Parts: sequence; structure tokens; C-alpha cells
Amino acid sequence: INANEHMIEHNVHLPIYLHQEIEMIPEILSFTMSLGPTLSYGISSETKITMFGVLDSDFRYDNYTGNLEYTYFPYDDSVKESMSEQFRETAMLHKRMDISLGGSIGLNIIRQIELEIGYDLGLLNRYRDQKDMIYHRNCFRFTLSYIF
Repeated sequence: INANEHMIEHNVHLPIYLHQEIEMIPEILSFTMSLGPTLSYGISSETKITMFGVLDSDFRYDNYTGNLEYTYFPYDDSVKESMSEQFRETAMLHKRMDISLGGSIGLNIIRQIELEIGYDLGLLNRYRDQKDMIYHRNCFRFTLSYIF
């Protein structure tokens, strides 16, 4: 069986950063640093699993509510119910809230162009009710900004 898994999440992030800027060449080049927590709230999270081979099936699973949509080709209803029960038993629900700690460094050029790289380290386990499984959301970011 060949299985493909694809997860899509939509979140709202509220970064609370302390920001420091050091002018290296006045009005031309500045070095920037930021550090602080980010609060996140999940709007939606969906996992789609497609399997090909012995069983051809397509699952769409809501990671917050546990709702499951599925299609099977061309098997009967008894196989559908058995497969959906197995999927529900192994699937894990996610928490909507998350807190991460991050920082960034960057350059500000002529007070109009800003280049920044940063990393956020997830602090909370995103799995609900799982003592032996851990899922942290860590994020690397690169930002190119034009300030007008």
C-alpha cells in the first residue's frame, strides 16, 4: 500500500517581541534583534490521507473535532465501517492553543528594506490526551519586507 499524508493548518499568531536595533552606518544600515513569546490559536487543521494499492481510500480528518470524511473504491459498507473505526482509534486530536518562544536577527537597509531570519520553538505538546506521543510546532522563518 502506498499512503500519502497531507496536513493543512490555519492559525492566528500574536508575537510579543522585545526588539532592538543597532545602527551600523547611520540612516543606511542597521542590525536588528528580536526575542519573545508567540501566542497561537488554531482556526482549522485537516489531515488528508490517500492510500493506493490493496485498498484505495481517501480520508479527510479534522484534527480539532475528530470528524472524519472518507471514500472507498469499490468496496462494500462493511469494509468502510471497519476501516473508519481503525482510523479513529489511531488518529490523535490536536489542541488549538500553542505558545512558542522565538527570536530573530536581521538587517534594515536605508530604513526601507528589512531582511530577517528567525526561529520559534514550540513549548506545548499539541496532542490532546496523549502521554506517550509528542508534537511540538517549531517554525523557521525568513522575512523580506519593504517599508513605505
